Amino acid sequence: MMITARQTHPMLRTAILALVLLTALFGLSAVSGADPAFAASKVKLSKTRITVQTGAKVKLSVKNAGKKVKWTTSDKKRVAISKKSGKKKQNVVLKAGKKTGTCWIKAKVGKKTLKCKVTVKGKAGSTEPKVLPLSKSSVDLSAKYPYSAATDKDSDTAFDKAYTDFAVRLLQETIRGDSSTLNILISPDSVMTALTMTENGAAGETKEEMQKVLSGSVTASDVNKYLYRMHSRLSGSQGLIYRNSNSIWAKKGVINAAPDFLKTNKKYYKASFYGAPFNNDTISDMNKWVYNNSRNMIRKIIEPNGLSEDARLVLINAVAFEGPWSKPLNTVSKDSDKVFTAADHTEQKVTMLAGTGDGYLELANGQGFCYNYSSKDIAFVGILPPEGASVRTWAATLSGEDLSDAWKNRTVPKGGVVFHLPAFKYDYSASMKDVLKAMGMKKAFSAGADFSGMIDPSGPDPKQSLQIDDVLHKTHIELDQNGTRAAAATAVILEKSSAPVDQPEYVYLDRPFLYGLIDTKTGNPLFLGIVEKIQ
Repeated sequence: MMITARQTHPMLRTAILALVLLTALFGLSAVSGADPAFAASKVKLSKTRITVQTGAKVKLSVKNAGKKVKWTTSDKKRVAISKKSGKKKQNVVLKAGKKTGTCWIKAKVGKKTLKCKVTVKGKAGSTEPKVLPLSKSSVDLSAKYPYSAATDKDSDTAFDKAYTDFAVRLLQETIRGDSSTLNILISPDSVMTALTMTENGAAGETKEEMQKVLSGSVTASDVNKYLYRMHSRLSGSQGLIYRNSNSIWAKKGVINAAPDFLKTNKKYYKASFYGAPFNNDTISDMNKWVYNNSRNMIRKIIEPNGLSEDARLVLINAVAFEGPWSKPLNTVSKDSDKVFTAADHTEQKVTMLAGTGDGYLELANGQGFCYNYSSKDIAFVGILPPEGASVRTWAATLSGEDLSDAWKNRTVPKGGVVFHLPAFKYDYSASMKDVLKAMGMKKAFSAGADFSGMIDPSGPDPKQSLQIDDVLHKTHIELDQNGTRAAAATAVILEKSSAPVDQPEYVYLDRPFLYGLIDTKTGNPLFLGIVEKIQ
């Protein structure tokens, strides 16, 4: 017998109707694969990756939370959930502890669990770098040459002009000679320091030519004093790390370095001195020295078997910088603001950072901003070329005077400077041999070079002559919302011869750009680079 809906008891009819509705509802969720409570909206975290300094706080939210959110942390000592807010407890404040490393924050909403990876980094200088011991075959002879206090000078206009001119030309020649690498970074400070140390052992036309390329009319004697002053001042900055370290390596039993050459470089650059056999153990030791003095950012400067039988002296410089921003940057939340258009016109999804700059500047029709690190002794400068211009072509038109004038004429608009800056990280390496020769330093690389001031006449072969075989340069940079870490190493290998004022200015680095780390006292660039694609 068939029972019709009309014949059914009212309570039974209600139950049948409810069953039909539930079946339809769960059937829909099974098709869509979604939790029925969230079928109408997508539940997601405001961030899935966060980097934060020890002791700092950061906000995290669940968007479109339809149910109460249950928050948990995989490591309370690393990151604690200190505050919850919102009707669904969808907002929390995370507080990083003293323990560095990575942990997971989980937000459970109904049956769905969302995860955010949080990396806790120590503040600049809070984590000591690893120190790798050198082999016994590399003998530290530095104690034979006692350190004597150096005389120093605040840089003058002539040196600042020469330094910035050298920095810009070095970048231009590096870009010109390297068309295959998208992101380039050099440290003029590292290259100039290594080559000025080398110039301290040069004589005659070789010395004159090196001086002309490096510092114009300013002699090496004065450059020593200016660089010593700059390095001492920056290394004493509070709240950031800036280290400029140097070493000289001589082939044991084959050449003795001249005492006056060693004393001068120890006096102004605190250069260590090693005697070594110049085999692969020595190369490993040189690379360990670079790793130790770049705060573990650069692993090697010379490849295995990278020293020939004729190699006699190697001068190495290492620069290390670690600086938190004066104020941490925010990560932008709109998807449309997270796009970087690379040099090949492809659009990349990036972590875009936002902040209010400390100054606005213009350079050859390009627009830029500066933003201070915590001590205000060093600032980041980002400059966007004119619309439609290739950053490489545009950079080739610049002069050192252009960059100096842009820094000196920077302004602080009443409306402020709003900038967007992509987080990025990359390494760069290059031989500077052809770059320096193109800049005019040819004699030093030829058989006619005169580095007689490096050789001790009482050594095993006092009449041997030296020439520069190569100048190797390597850099590293990583930039995020908390600050910047950057390092550089340079090895000089010498061989035996045969807008409206009340409106904010906007600078969005969402396409290829030029950038630098600038000594705010002098305006001299410590690092210079271009970014054409985010890696």
